[in-house]
Amino acid sequence: MRTTAGLALVVPLAACTASGGIACEAGPGWRTVTVAPEPDRAARVRLELPVEWRRVDTSACEWQVTAYGPPGTDACDVAGYPVTLHEADVFDSARQAGLITSADGRWSGHVVAGGTVVAVGGTDRATTRRVLASARRAADPDPEVARWRGRDTVDGASGVTAVLPHDPRAAVEVHPGRPDCAVERTAVRREPGRGWSAGLCRDRVVTVTAPTPALVQVVRETVRGW
Repeated sequence: MRTTAGLALVVPLAACTASGGIACEAGPGWRTVTVAPEPDRAARVRLELPVEWRRVDTSACEWQVTAYGPPGTDACDVAGYPVTLHEADVFDSARQAGLITSADGRWSGHVVAGGTVVAVGGTDRATTRRVLASARRAADPDPEVARWRGRDTVDGASGVTAVLPHDPRAAVEVHPGRPDCAVERTAVRREPGRGWSAGLCRDRVVTVTAPTPALVQVVRETVRGW
């Protein structure tokens, strides 16, 4: 039997209902779960999931992973888990973190939150985006990712566009001047007083800021025209 180390305990917050009873922390139809890694791991990770999704019991499977899905999810079908969590230092992907793509109408992507990768696959675009954009370390503020705007022009002079959530802390800025790019994508870094940021540099210099690294990653991959 093989295992993926480091993500041993999942602690859901109080279950919620769409109306009445216990309040839904993540909004009607959604709940917030906290993934508690082993003691030698970094901060816990929180993410929002559809309220009916639960931890998939993979204890009897060849691969034991931390996974979530709706009722009826095949416990041992590794490719069929809607949500999986992995240690970042052993996760390998050719795609950019935050990029959400479609194959046969099923959407997928991944983000990095602290030392953990949250991967989503095989579900609709809105669910994929919300789960990925909600991922954060327990120490990070909760992002507002339930509602998203359409594609907006963020700079009229350059024509750069992006898709942003209805979270006033998330922003895309286009900087004046001629680009002198060492790399096209800069690493996500903490911005004191502003949360987190990452840059794009090609024909334009663009900075994406948001309250969490995962939200920076998701918004950055929507930027066009840079």
